[in-house]
Amino acid sequence: AHHGQCGFAVIKCPLNCNGDILRKDTKDHTEEKCPKTVMNCTNEDCKEQPLREVLDCHVNAECPHRIVGCKYNEYGCPQQRIKHQDMEAHMDDFESKHIQFQLDQLYQMMHLRMSQKTNQTSGVKPGMIQMFGGNVVPKGWLLCDGKSGTPDLRDKFVLNNNVDLGDFEISEREYDDEEEEE
Repeated sequence: AHHGQCGFAVIKCPLNCNGDILRKDTKDHTEEKCPKTVMNCTNEDCKEQPLREVLDCHVNAECPHRIVGCKYNEYGCPQQRIKHQDMEAHMDDFESKHIQFQLDQLYQMMHLRMSQKTNQTSGVKPGMIQMFGGNVVPKGWLLCDGKSGTPDLRDKFVLNNNVDLGDFEISEREYDDEEEEE
């Protein structure tokens, strides 16, 4: 009779996890440890109650209410927190924007690669200050005249006596200010 009530008697888990526990630890085992305990999903709005042994998988990989990020975040999509169940609608709604985000990234990469090739062949690195000859500013270069974020170095370099700073031609329009001045 005592064995049927003894707290130190070894019994099988009442939830059939095949664990051997002391009778006195039944509550602790079922509430804190047993893989067969029914749990509540921790994702907002989810009413599912998976077993503890699959809770992690449900919460992080299967639950339609889990929060995921758009796979186009790396290209500029601003949607970083979407419920998994809403992702298909997001992908449909943002289809053209996702294409545009990717194209923008591609253009940026192409522009960077082209500028790197140009600079590699000329030996000039971006941000480098270097003198040049003539009165035409080389393509892709900026004149250090204090405009467009450049330092004002107009009186720091030797200039030909016959050249006035107003005589420089920009081979590509680099300054928005110049168009306003005309």
